[in-house]
Amino acid sequence: MAARVGRNLVLLWTLRGANTHLCGGRNPVHPLLHDRQSAVDRKTYSLSLYRNLCMKPDQRLESTTGQQHTCRENMFTSLVSMGFTDTQVEQLARRTLNKCTDQTVIQHLATLSTLVTLGFSPSSLLKILNMCPELYQVKGALLQQRVDNLRKLGLLEGSLQRVVSHYPKILTVPIKRVTGMSRFLREKCLLSAQQVTDVLRDSPAIVLEDTSRLEYRFQYAYFRMGIQQEEMVKSGLFRVSTEEVQEEEGLESSDSEEEDEEDDEMVISMAPHHELSSAGAGGVEMSNITEQWYMDLQSWHMELFLIPTTAFTALALVADPLLMASILFSRALRQETRYLLLANTLLADTIFLVLNLATLICNSLGVRMVRPLCELVTTASVTAYCCSILTITLMVGDTYVAVRWPLHYHDRLPPSRTRKILAGVWLVAAMYPVSLVIVIEVLEESIPWRQPVCLVLLSMSFMGKEMMVGMHMYFFIAAALCTSLIMYCYIRLYAITKTSGIWQSRYSRARVTMMAHGIMLLLYFGPGLIFTVELVLFHRESVGHITSLWINMVNMSVLMPLPRACAPLLYGLRYREIHDTLLLLFHRRRLSQVTAA
Repeated sequence: MAARVGRNLVLLWTLRGANTHLCGGRNPVHPLLHDRQSAVDRKTYSLSLYRNLCMKPDQRLESTTGQQHTCRENMFTSLVSMGFTDTQVEQLARRTLNKCTDQTVIQHLATLSTLVTLGFSPSSLLKILNMCPELYQVKGALLQQRVDNLRKLGLLEGSLQRVVSHYPKILTVPIKRVTGMSRFLREKCLLSAQQVTDVLRDSPAIVLEDTSRLEYRFQYAYFRMGIQQEEMVKSGLFRVSTEEVQEEEGLESSDSEEEDEEDDEMVISMAPHHELSSAGAGGVEMSNITEQWYMDLQSWHMELFLIPTTAFTALALVADPLLMASILFSRALRQETRYLLLANTLLADTIFLVLNLATLICNSLGVRMVRPLCELVTTASVTAYCCSILTITLMVGDTYVAVRWPLHYHDRLPPSRTRKILAGVWLVAAMYPVSLVIVIEVLEESIPWRQPVCLVLLSMSFMGKEMMVGMHMYFFIAAALCTSLIMYCYIRLYAITKTSGIWQSRYSRARVTMMAHGIMLLLYFGPGLIFTVELVLFHRESVGHITSLWINMVNMSVLMPLPRACAPLLYGLRYREIHDTLLLLFHRRRLSQVTAA
């Protein structure tokens, strides 16, 4: 009853004419209490009590304006309607109402009604207001916004009342401050969404704590004492000070550690977060980041990204085998260098799409891959992606050679030499990923054996600084060489053929082909560039963890599969020979079925 009355009063007081309506004095009694004569008697008594309380001592024998008295009498009656007893009303009147203007009284009543809607009894409300008188200064609408924000952070009914009862000051903290602390706990302390909710429920005073001291306390407990996030939350680590944490740790380890070792480890614990990774804690940090990554995948429903990935992969897996079969089963097509290069591109794309889809499915379901399997998948994915890029670059070079030296083309690039070149392409593409796996195996003690998320980004982000520099140099040099060769070949092709008349028509086959290949090259090279940027920004504090997650999921689920789904159409079916071969294969199969029938 009290909660329902409170909600009705909130709606009533938020109207523009709330002050005028309440000060009219014609119907001060709430309609929900008309049926109780005892309530009316209490109101009558309360009104007489209020007249004595709300006047100053030198004004109690004088009469004031009727409208002001009527307004305050109606406000006083509203307290009774909320369920306050006469004694409680008298307490509120002596402390606040007799010192406030009418507008302030309306604000106080709006604050009380908001707390009533949370399910607090009048006696509990008085205790809360005694603990935190600052709540009187918070407007009802702003108070409701802060309550809604706490609900968004996971403090639902029961937990919310508990927090407000024990720490009502949390309702005086700005929303931006509370939200910022929640984001800090998720991104800097690597807590899951549920763990953040537990911390806010059990340690609400944390919202006013200095983030630098809190981060130091977390790093001390995590790297110095080896306490995991789950243990921190359960043990109430965020409720105690840093000095108490150090004192507790010192009592436990004073008998087993030397003083000089403690000093060295203290220096490590005081190091910045990114330096701790290079100080030998990379494996522990990687384990927690993969756990956090999986929790965020679930909370943001990232499994929906499987829809475009599955669609693109299914389209490619239908078309790629058909095109490869038409090339391999046709003796004439097997003797053409351009078709062998195309078949190699389709093979690399197929391998990459299968591994990419399998990885995304396992990550969405939380399937914990063992480290060797994750390393194998990572190596194969990077190798297949690099092989596709290198083969496409060779396709552009093959076109240039065919146009530049048409009479010597078959002598310079016979099928036997093309097969050797393709074998070398796979070897070059696999060289660097395999070397990275070897480095990972050397550092295997610091890397978890099983992890819920297997991603190339996470595997490469925890290399040492020297390995990261080498990896960036590898990607940069490879991308620069491929781009330079492609640009040179296309510029030279245009210079050689511009006098032949094939570029004159706006929709000529040469223009359309050039535009299609340009778009495909951009789609193939773009995700690799985005991945390189991801590696650079992964440990930057300016880029949030959720931002990195979204960029990575869009890149892996949409941008990488998209060109491989378009490649069969733009690179394969545009060739007349392949198109005719496919028709011939289907025609022969149909004839064989008719003959068998």
